[in-house]
Amino acid sequence: MWVALGSSLVLVAQYRPMVFPVVALIASLFEALMAFHVLSISVAHVPLSLVFGIALLVSGLLVFWKAAAKATVTASAFVALVGGIQTLGALHLH
Repeated sequence: MWVALGSSLVLVAQYRPMVFPVVALIASLFEALMAFHVLSISVAHVPLSLVFGIALLVSGLLVFWKAAAKATVTASAFVALVGGIQTLGALHLH
């Protein structure tokens, strides 16, 4: 969670266009707030860990494919990796 949050902050600061970094930042911020019980969101029949994991995975991969700077590539790889782990965990495929 902390890796995704920090990496998405790096992406917001250094990557343009900002659409996918902002998606990653929002998803990781909601996950952090939910982990510390500051925010409680529930949607019927939809595991939010899967939704946030897919959002991190897709946004990280899309930025990774288009990024050129080393810091941006590293941050997007971390976002995609955390998103992939969370997606597999939500699907119980680990």
